[in-house]
Amino acid sequence: MDKLDVLVVDDEAYVCLMLERMMQNLNFRVETVNDGYSAIEKADARDFDVVLCDINMPDLDGLTILKRIKRIQPYAVFIMISGYSSLESALKATELGAYDYLVKPFSFDQVRLSIHRGIENKKLLLANRRLLEDVQDMNKCLERKVEERTAELRKAYEQLKELDALKSNFLDLISHEVNSPITLISGYLDLLKRDIDNISKEELCRLLEGANQGTIRLKKIINDVMELITLEAGKPFRNLHKIDLRKVLEQNILRIKDTIRERSLKLIVERPDEPLLVMGDASRLQQAFHNVINNAIKYTPDDKSIFIALKKANRNQAELMIADEGIGVPRHLQDKIFHPFYEALDIKHHSSGETKFMGGGMGLGLPISHKIIAGHGGEISLKSKGYDKGSTFIIRLPLVKKTAKGK
Repeated sequence: MDKLDVLVVDDEAYVCLMLERMMQNLNFRVETVNDGYSAIEKADARDFDVVLCDINMPDLDGLTILKRIKRIQPYAVFIMISGYSSLESALKATELGAYDYLVKPFSFDQVRLSIHRGIENKKLLLANRRLLEDVQDMNKCLERKVEERTAELRKAYEQLKELDALKSNFLDLISHEVNSPITLISGYLDLLKRDIDNISKEELCRLLEGANQGTIRLKKIINDVMELITLEAGKPFRNLHKIDLRKVLEQNILRIKDTIRERSLKLIVERPDEPLLVMGDASRLQQAFHNVINNAIKYTPDDKSIFIALKKANRNQAELMIADEGIGVPRHLQDKIFHPFYEALDIKHHSSGETKFMGGGMGLGLPISHKIIAGHGGEISLKSKGYDKGSTFIIRLPLVKKTAKGK
C-alpha cells in the first residue's frame, strides 16, 4: 500500500497511541489529536488520506467532526470508531460521507483492511470524478462546436438570403437596364417605319441617332458583363508596358469634361510633376480609373465638388484618390460595394441617364475596377462616414522599380 497521511482523532490517549503504532507499522505518516477543534484545524492546514475518528468526543461529536472535515477534504477516507455498536449512528455516519464504522475492540487487520478498501474506493471516486470532468469537458466542447456550427449555418442562411435578394436585384437590373435601350431602339425604329415616306432627312437622322444610342447602351451592357466574366477567370494581363499614370488620368479628365460642365460639378485635380510609371495594360487601367471616377459623378448631386489627386504614396506605390461630396455609402454596405451586380440604391430610384445624378447601371463598374486593379498587383478601397457624407476611393498601384542608374 502507498505511504499515506493519517489523522487519528480520539479523546483517549491510549487509543491514539495504539492507532499511531498501527499506522507506523503500516509505514504511514500519522498525526494524533484529542479533540474535535484540533482535528478540524489539522485538516484545514494539510491534506489527509485517511481520518480515524471516535464518534463520542467531549467537545464536538464525531459526526460533527466528520461533517466539518468532509467540507474541507471531500475525498478523505473517513473511518468512524465507536465503543458500542449502533445501527442508527452507523447509518448517519454513512450518510455524512464516512466509509466505514469500526466497533471497539478492533484488530490490526480490521483497521488495515478498512483503510485498504477505503483507499481503493477513494481511487475509484477520483477516477469517476476525472471521468465526469472529461465528459463535462467533452460536452462543453461539443456544445461549443454545436454553437459554432449553428452560427456558421445561420451565417450561411443569411448569405443565401442575401444571394437570393441579390439574384432578384440582378434580374430586376437586367430587366431595367436591358429593356431601356431595347425600348429606345424599337421606339425610334417604329416611328421610322410608320412614317418613312414623309420623314425629312433631318428627322430621319434624328430617329436613327436615337436608335443608335440605344444600340450603344445595349452594347456597353453586354461588354461589361463579358468583361467581368473574363476578369473572374483570373487570367493574367498580357499587354503590359510602362505607363505614366498621369497620362491615364488626363485621358479620363478629357473624357468627363462635358459631363462635368453639364452637371455643373466642380472638379479639382492634382497631379505630380514627375512621371508615375507602372507596368500595366493602358486600356484596362483607363477603364478602371473611368469606372471609379464615373461612379463619383453618378452619385454626386449637381453643383457639388469632386476632388481627384494623383501622387506618389511611398517609394513603391502610386496613389489615386477620388473624393466626392455625394450621397456616401452606409457602413454596413461598404464591404459589398465591390461585389458584382450589387447596387447600394434601389433601381426604382435610378434616373435614366448613365452620368446623371443617381443614374442607372448594372452595378459592374466598381467590381470590374477592383478586378483590374488587383490584376495589376494593386488595391482599391472605400472610405465613407455614411449616408450623405460623401465617399473617398483610393487606388494604389506598384511603381516600376528603378534601376541602379535611376532609369
